[in-house]
Amino acid sequence: MVGVDCFLTGVESAEIAAVRARAEAAGLKPTTYIRRCALVDEQAPIDRGRLSRVVQTLSRDLEDLRQAAG
Repeated sequence: MVGVDCFLTGVESAEIAAVRARAEAAGLKPTTYIRRCALVDEQAPIDRGRLSRVVQTLSRDLEDLRQAAG
C-alpha cells in the first residue's frame, strides 16, 4: 500500500496503521475488521421510503407553522 499511503497525511497514515494493527490482533484482514466494526450495532439499513415520508411530514408541519406565524 505504499502507493496509497504516500497521498495520506501523517494523521491518516497513523489511523490506518492503528486499524491494521487492531485487525491483525483480532486475526482478521483490515477490510473484514472494518466491516465487523461497522456492523456492531446490527441496525437495519435506512428505510429510505419511510425517511422520505417523515421529511415530507416535517416539511408540511414547518410550512404550516410559518403560515400560522404570519
